[in-house]
Amino acid sequence: MASQINRAEQLWKNWEEHQQAISELTGITDNKDTLRFKYDFLTKGAYRISVNPSDKEKLFLKVIKTVTHNLQKKLYPNLIVRLFIRAKSLLIDKPGHLRMFEKTSTENLESLQAELKKAELSSFTGKLDNKLDFESPKIDVESLNKLNDNSKLKVNIHLEKDRFGSYHYNGFTATLIPENGESITCKFPIENNISVIEAVNLLQGRPVYKDYENSDGTISQRWVQVDTKEKTFNGESQLISYSPLYDFDLKKEIIAHADKLNCFGLTKESIRKGLEQGSTIAFEIPDKGKFYLNADPAHKTLNFFDQDKKPISFTSIVEKIKEPEKQAQNKFKLLIKLQDISSRQSLAMIR
Repeated sequence: MASQINRAEQLWKNWEEHQQAISELTGITDNKDTLRFKYDFLTKGAYRISVNPSDKEKLFLKVIKTVTHNLQKKLYPNLIVRLFIRAKSLLIDKPGHLRMFEKTSTENLESLQAELKKAELSSFTGKLDNKLDFESPKIDVESLNKLNDNSKLKVNIHLEKDRFGSYHYNGFTATLIPENGESITCKFPIENNISVIEAVNLLQGRPVYKDYENSDGTISQRWVQVDTKEKTFNGESQLISYSPLYDFDLKKEIIAHADKLNCFGLTKESIRKGLEQGSTIAFEIPDKGKFYLNADPAHKTLNFFDQDKKPISFTSIVEKIKEPEKQAQNKFKLLIKLQDISSRQSLAMIR
């Protein structure tokens, strides 16, 4: 528990947020209804935390229990009534609340696991146990991972509480931290249906082709990409999407380029799907080496890279392929020319 957030401290902070909201709404924070709400809020929170508190939590818990004890005196001046309430709390209220909390938290964990798994964020589920004990309307959980190219990816998932008290996954914010260069951050709300792998591709500058449900229930496809030029006031990049009617036929572009390269393996469906997911695809041309490509809907074409993943024009690749053919043609022309000269010399000798 030592490595976790102090739940008792968080419980008190959550109450202060509630108190601030009540004050802004009504201008009153010490009437009987507000005091009763505070008493119930802190008492139920203390029930949960008192089961297995850390040493730090015990200190805050002691303060919270002192506050609830004083509130109980204000709300129930009669000693006999207070004794009855304490007995009821110990024998009925606390066990009942803990049973209900265990049931709802287990169900909530299961539903969150399904939501996070869909978004390829199942690694976060082990961090949720203590987080779901809070009364906060919103919860953020952070993770930092190293990628294959030595860059780092920081992912901060957002959980939001519904009116029934259960938390739901509401998207995530991802930050790509390159080994050398400036980091880039973008928020991916749940309605964008972006996975972590797709987010990495987007943050690295490659667009993704996604299915989206329209207001009438129909499904349309559109390209989305991260706009690295225009940023929000807090320095985050924004996710932008193209119209479903945007004129970029990826399949047509692949076929056209494959034809010029005489490399029809590029027309496989797996290649197209990889490009739609924002991947950089590797391919090899015999005797010419390895190349890479990715989709570029903004310019309605494909981008190509050499074996070092440096940009290379498509024309230069085509020229490399045609170079042996040109050399063969030149040799053939030279041979004809030599034969022609030889023939003339032979005729001259006969004459």
